[in-house]
Amino acid sequence: DNDSYWAFKRRFTSQLGIMDFASYVLVLSKGAPFTFRFVLGSGDILPWEIAPSLDGRGNLQGQDRIPFRLTPNLVNFVTPAGITGTFSAAMVATAQALNDPDMRVNNLLGAIMRDELIAWHSVHEKPFDKAGVPNSVLLPKVSKNVNFVLKKLAYLARYDEDSMHTPVDQLIKAATASATLAGMYGTWQPWL
Repeated sequence: DNDSYWAFKRRFTSQLGIMDFASYVLVLSKGAPFTFRFVLGSGDILPWEIAPSLDGRGNLQGQDRIPFRLTPNLVNFVTPAGITGTFSAAMVATAQALNDPDMRVNNLLGAIMRDELIAWHSVHEKPFDKAGVPNSVLLPKVSKNVNFVLKKLAYLARYDEDSMHTPVDQLIKAATASATLAGMYGTWQPWL
């Protein structure tokens, strides 16, 4: 049924755009292809085993050369029209909605970063320090990471109708460039 296929593809494309938005803004680990489940009845994408990428000091750090996963197979399925339409629109709309001051997303990000840093601390500190992280150490790291995410969010939320090159378009170009795709983890090579 063509209508069902179109609805599936549209839902999948918007889900992919939102997932890639989160991957870029929150500096989430990209995961291997088998860590994603696709709901065939709806087009929903269910990722797991993703977490913010933190460096040795607990700061968000992008470890990949590419902003998010957008392999040629995904582009082929979604189509170039889907990438420049539904995919990029989902990314921009999500960024603009979360960048709205009334959303107070910084409070939610603070809670998320706090939990992630507490978990990070329990893994990266000496055994006798695992009981807890003092607020004097935790709060500056949370604040720094939240500000990092908010800057990326504000960058993606910029949209000028007169401009042909939005920040989202630049990220899509970087994610689909052959030179950056060659630098992807070996587990992704079969899907290129």
